[in-house]
Amino acid sequence: MRDIILFVIIAISVPISFFRPYYGILIWTWITFFNPHRFTWGFMYSFPVAAVIAVPTLIGLLFTSNINRSFLKRETILLAGLWLWFGVTFLHALQVPFFQAHIDDSRLELIRVSKVLLITFVMILLVTSYSRFKSLVIVTALSFGALALKGTIFGLRTSGESRVWGPPDSFIADNNAFALAVNMSLPMLFFLARDEKKRLYRWLYYLAFACGVFSVLLTYSRGGQLGLVVVLLAITFKSHYKVIALFLGALAFIAVITFAPPQWTGKAGVLGNVLEFRHGLSDHRRFLQCSPQRGVVPTVRA
Repeated sequence: MRDIILFVIIAISVPISFFRPYYGILIWTWITFFNPHRFTWGFMYSFPVAAVIAVPTLIGLLFTSNINRSFLKRETILLAGLWLWFGVTFLHALQVPFFQAHIDDSRLELIRVSKVLLITFVMILLVTSYSRFKSLVIVTALSFGALALKGTIFGLRTSGESRVWGPPDSFIADNNAFALAVNMSLPMLFFLARDEKKRLYRWLYYLAFACGVFSVLLTYSRGGQLGLVVVLLAITFKSHYKVIALFLGALAFIAVITFAPPQWTGKAGVLGNVLEFRHGLSDHRRFLQCSPQRGVVPTVRA
C-alpha cells in the first residue's frame, strides 16, 4: 500500500515538475531528506525516485523565465570552485598508485556529490523570492521534524533503551549522521515557530523541535549530543527569554540524567572518561614543561 501511494505521488509530480520546476525542487528536497521510499517494502524501496523528479525539473529549468538573475555571487563561485577541486583531486588520485584501491569508491562518491551540487545550483536559480525560500526551509525542517517525531515515538515505546537511526540506505542512516542532520534543522524549526502567526502551525513547529531534541539524545551519539548543547545555547542567546530558556534547559538536563536508561548513561560516561583523560594529559604535560628534569615531552594521542 505504501508503495502504491508513493508511486502515485511521484507519477503526479513528474509532469508538474516539468511545468513548475520550483515544485520539483520542493519534491526533490522532501525525497532527499525524508527518504519516503525507504519506508516501503516493495518495488519503491530501490526505485530512483530522486532521479525521476530531478530529470523533468532540469528540463523544465531550460524553459522557465522565472530564475535568479543575480546568480554569480561570491558564495556560488566558491561552491563551484569546490566542485571543480573535487574533480581535480580525483583526477590526481588516478595517477597515484597508493590510491588505486579506493578509486571505485571515490568515483561513486564524486558522482553522488556532483548530483547534490548540481541540484543545489538549480535550487539557487529557482529560489527567486522570500516566499519560495521560506517554503524550501519549511519542507527541509519538517522533513527532519517528521523523522524526529518517528524517532521519539520509537524511543518512548522502547523506554529509550534502543538507539534511533536514520532511514536505511540513506545519507543519514548512521546515528551520528542522523543526529547531525537533526541538529542542523533545529534552528529552522525554532525560528519558524517564533515567526509563525497561526497557533496550530506554531505548535506544530515547536512539537517537531522538541521531538528533534529528544531524538538526538536517543541516537546515543556523543558528537550529536555535544552538537545539541551548542545548538541549544546558540538558540537560547538568540531568544527573547534567555533566563527562562536556561532554567528550562537545566531542568531538562536534570530530568535526562535522572531518568535516562543505563545504556544511555553508559555512553555518556564513556564521553566523560575521554574528557577526563584528555584533561589529565594536559595537566601532565604542563607538569613536565615546568620540571627542570622533564627531558622530551612525549606525544600521546587519545
